[in-house]
Amino acid sequence: MSSGSSQTSLEVFVKGSDLATSLGLPKKESEQERDTHEGRDELAVASFEWLKQRPKQFVMLTLSCFLYSLVGLNLLMIWDEVEFHSGLFGHGVLWPRFIRLYSYGIVLQGILSFLGDIFAPYVLWRRDSILCTIDIIAALFNTGMGISCMSSVKLPAGQQEHLSTLCNFFVVAVCTTFPLSVISFRQRNFQVWVWAHTMWHLIPCSIAFTVLRVMVKQPIEQ
Repeated sequence: MSSGSSQTSLEVFVKGSDLATSLGLPKKESEQERDTHEGRDELAVASFEWLKQRPKQFVMLTLSCFLYSLVGLNLLMIWDEVEFHSGLFGHGVLWPRFIRLYSYGIVLQGILSFLGDIFAPYVLWRRDSILCTIDIIAALFNTGMGISCMSSVKLPAGQQEHLSTLCNFFVVAVCTTFPLSVISFRQRNFQVWVWAHTMWHLIPCSIAFTVLRVMVKQPIEQ
């Protein structure tokens, strides 16, 4: 009697568990589906799931955002050290203020890149956030300022040719890495996307560092 009662109790428990599972799972899946498709950006979720399996690439992408800030801080340090004035840029009295404004803009760009590329898609789960829009607008503005600065510097012939080459490479890098990152992301080719977007941060910043070294080597006219 005791054995039969235990077996009956076990069968009831198993059936009850199956019923609870059958009632519970659809509800859980429905909530997850609602979060993914209504509350979250689908591509942001997909790319985050991909990045979770590759933490080194996630860290690489995150840190690359702040390379812009390093360029801006470096430019401010150089300004303080060599007292930049309009000698490198002809004789326009507004150039020193323009360069200082550009320096602060690049420092801010690193923060905006982090907010637009990491915080908005992977914390807010929205790639259409206002933070992403501000990041893109600031990037376009600062890119234009950077090209304007590089193309306006007055250096000796040998250094001027070197600077022109760097400026051309800067334009090519910007015009290739960013579109490639956008296209590959939309196609869910996250391997290409993470490298292209990291290069979008790394290459222009590396060129900017090189340009600053060229400018520092040029004696400032007093």
